[in-house]
Amino acid sequence: METNTSDSPFHAGEQYIQEKLGVRDRMEAFGQRVIRDHFPQQHREFYHQLSFLFAGHSDSNGQVWASILCGEPGFLSTSDEYHVQINTRPLPGDPLGESLASGLQVGFLGIELPTRRRNRFSATVSKTNKEGFELAINQTFGNCPQYIQSRTIKARVEQPPIAIETLTTFDEATIALIEQADTFFVASHSGQSVGGQASGADVSHRGGKPGFVRVDDNSTLTIPDYLGNNHFNTFGNFQLNSAAGLLFIDFERGDVVSLTGHAKVLWQESDIEHFQGAERAWRFTVTRFVRMKGVLPFVFDFDNFAPTTEITSTWVAAEAQKRSQQNLDTWLEYRVVKVEQESRDVKAFFLSPVSGVKPKFEAGQYLTLKGNISGNSHIRTYTLACSPHDEHYRIAIKREANGVFSNYMHDELAVGDIIECKAPRGDFFIDPVEERPAILLAGGIGITPILSMARHCILDATRTRHLRELYVFCSARTSQDRAFYDELNQLANRSNGLLKVYWALSDPQNAQPGRDYQVQGRIDAEALRTALRLDNYQVFICGPEAYMQSMYDMCLGLGISDNNIFAEAFGPGAINRKVEQGSKPAPVDAEQALVVFEKSQVEQQWTPDQGTLLEFAEQHGLTPDFGCRNGSCGSCVVKKNAGNINYSQQPQCDFNHDNEVVLCCARPAAGVDGDIVEVSIDC
Repeated sequence: METNTSDSPFHAGEQYIQEKLGVRDRMEAFGQRVIRDHFPQQHREFYHQLSFLFAGHSDSNGQVWASILCGEPGFLSTSDEYHVQINTRPLPGDPLGESLASGLQVGFLGIELPTRRRNRFSATVSKTNKEGFELAINQTFGNCPQYIQSRTIKARVEQPPIAIETLTTFDEATIALIEQADTFFVASHSGQSVGGQASGADVSHRGGKPGFVRVDDNSTLTIPDYLGNNHFNTFGNFQLNSAAGLLFIDFERGDVVSLTGHAKVLWQESDIEHFQGAERAWRFTVTRFVRMKGVLPFVFDFDNFAPTTEITSTWVAAEAQKRSQQNLDTWLEYRVVKVEQESRDVKAFFLSPVSGVKPKFEAGQYLTLKGNISGNSHIRTYTLACSPHDEHYRIAIKREANGVFSNYMHDELAVGDIIECKAPRGDFFIDPVEERPAILLAGGIGITPILSMARHCILDATRTRHLRELYVFCSARTSQDRAFYDELNQLANRSNGLLKVYWALSDPQNAQPGRDYQVQGRIDAEALRTALRLDNYQVFICGPEAYMQSMYDMCLGLGISDNNIFAEAFGPGAINRKVEQGSKPAPVDAEQALVVFEKSQVEQQWTPDQGTLLEFAEQHGLTPDFGCRNGSCGSCVVKKNAGNINYSQQPQCDFNHDNEVVLCCARPAAGVDGDIVEVSIDC
């Protein structure tokens, strides 16, 4: 933070970062309202009851340091809203003690750890004395409670001897402290006065799970940057001046380690994409640090992690996640850790990877499972019914009367059993931070991706502080056939009115209208008109084939464009989309073809009435892997050695169009002048 002579509360470095990340205009308007040149009364009361306060400053050599000031509640007082008296001195060994003098600019951060409340201010030292120092306020503003671990302060049983050490590289004790830390504080400074703008200091909190700070070597740390308040005070200062200071506290022992060095924002850090919750990373290189043992007059008990911390990762987990992405097509073992009956015919299975690494996924994607049933291998795909933030994968399976795989899962798979799965995939997923509202339409067991989407939007709002407006319409036959009824209602209760759930029952029986369901029969256009304002929506549909098609046609009739309607078929069916005028003509199948299955050493003549290459292979006694049979899961992708392929429906899975073929949708393409074509595949 800093004061300046311009109208903006942000300096050039902060403005640059805000512009780079596309939040400049919004933050300028917000900053004008919340960044003040005085203390509001509630801030005066907040600081007055604190026992410690964090500070950041730049010394006479341009080195930036972070500090902690301690005292009895009331050691910080305000005679008015523009001035502060601090009646304490810096801790023994703290570089702030040598720098305190009139004119020094200092950034301050107050945190009440049990409640996670925090506020920041910057000020200029106007006077010092043996009791402490006086300040003139430059800027004040409040901060959100994200990533702050709750702790309870307690008095020391005995005061250990104080010891001060100065070092230039990390030793084993310092590395251990940093690697175990779930909290640290970072000080930054915008540098010298430029163009009449006063330089300014800042100190900020950083939190995460133990292991969120990576020790690269004996002088370098790499640190994730999570979604914050978009002020970018710290990064803005780094933009103008790389000098930085970090403060680590041993909360159990009352020791403090204060580092000074230089920071660099890593806009293209390659590993950060695998670090859950991180937006980017930055690197800190130490030049000198002070270890102050036994200097705190109190210690702390850990209470719990912040909700936002719970949905973040560590560097060890990020590295494991990176390796797991290299095995997306590998069958991996998962253990059943819990089974729940969700409705009369639906069971939910919670799966945990035996390796300990759960590949990341998007809300709405599916899992491919393989089971050995009566000596034969069977493959099926089931949409995940969980959020990426949840601890385990969860799938929900409806028992089908003649369903070999569903009956196997219901009757034979129990807690502790192992089943093989491939990593999640699929193109049917939701963006939780999209501004447009979304309509989620679920028919029967098609509720699974819809629940995943709704659950993810709610949980991710803890991190982003943005909850997408959602309208969920679920259809079932009776109240006994509804899966996840209570869970969806609980999510709606957490949403502050932004998630609304509507149930349609075709046979309500004894269910109470208005309480247990809102629509009798099928969801129709009138039901949507009644519930929605029918503006600019995205629509997500999942369910049986007939349901999918009717919902798609209904949405088109309501004026929702085809490119705003997303669907995943439940089973082999897929919707027939409206073909726009001038669209590309459908590809032509061969009238006959010679299909060579290289691995099986089978050659057979194919004609259009014999269906897809998967169906053709099965007709000739071959048993290639398959899952969804609609081009979504990728289980039946094989290498193509020769020939041209058409697709009866365009596959949604990832594959190499030149060298691979998706058997469940593929048909030989017509050749030139009616020639017999040849297709060769590795099967």
